[in-house]
Amino acid sequence: MSFFDEKVPKQFCFLLAAMAGVCWGTHGTFSFMLGEYGVSDHTVALISPLGVFIFFFLLILKSDIRELAVPKRLIPLLILYGLMSAVFNLATIKAYFHLPVGIVHTVIFCNLFLLMIFSRILFKTPFTASKLLFCVLAVAGISLMLDVFGGGAVSRVGFLWTMAAMVSWAVLVTCDKLLLEKGMSGNAVLFFQGLLGFLILSFIAPPPTAISEIVTAVKLSGGAALIPFAGIIFITSIGSLFLYIQALKKMEPALVQLGYVMDPLTATVLGLLLFGQTLKPLQVFGVALIIGLVIAVEVSEIRAAGKETA
Repeated sequence: MSFFDEKVPKQFCFLLAAMAGVCWGTHGTFSFMLGEYGVSDHTVALISPLGVFIFFFLLILKSDIRELAVPKRLIPLLILYGLMSAVFNLATIKAYFHLPVGIVHTVIFCNLFLLMIFSRILFKTPFTASKLLFCVLAVAGISLMLDVFGGGAVSRVGFLWTMAAMVSWAVLVTCDKLLLEKGMSGNAVLFFQGLLGFLILSFIAPPPTAISEIVTAVKLSGGAALIPFAGIIFITSIGSLFLYIQALKKMEPALVQLGYVMDPLTATVLGLLLFGQTLKPLQVFGVALIIGLVIAVEVSEIRAAGKETA
């Protein structure tokens, strides 16, 4: 962790956020693959927080166990944090089982606008014309890729789950920033996110049942189910959160979330490579717009850092 804190300048933290978005963009693909192997949506939702809390607990043991000491005044915030973690993991998986992955990623990404409001209220972060423009362009670019995974009727239940995921993620990111500003380490924040989310989800997805499902899927698939299982733990969950929390330490929540524009782009690329999808001309334009947006935001961060230095 210290490498990121000491070696990565603030102006390059947006790239960490974008890399986190790339990792998170694999969520839908790995979830879909596990579902094809017979793993239920409840079990899939349980995998991510389980892997997160174990990994970051090991990091804390290696550094300083005292990082887990939580002031009493932060306990209500942690409870909300854990609840939102559980809601987000469950709602996201439920949404993937009812709607095309591209639509789910796009709608969830719109939590960016909620984050701008939350940041203005809680952190006094000002609205700027450039930031608003970046957000609008991001949603516009993503919306052009909506039919990458095919059309079909939109499930009302799926849409409600997707909206729940969008709101819960916005609250999660806000809680992350609040806990960091209150003095908690990034490792501890992610440990509690995983632990509390796992405990809450255990009521609807009992661990023994989940383990049985995974073992059965691995046996019936000849071991192939281990690939998406490991992918959700190490790429989607640990990889994305590790990079995300480093960026959030030095950047405002809305700007970090803007890096997640790479999430639906990654989902699109995986859809092309794994599911044999094709892109229409407007969708190609959407891809180009997203890539151009990431470049523009990073250039603006470098220029802002240059002005601060001057």
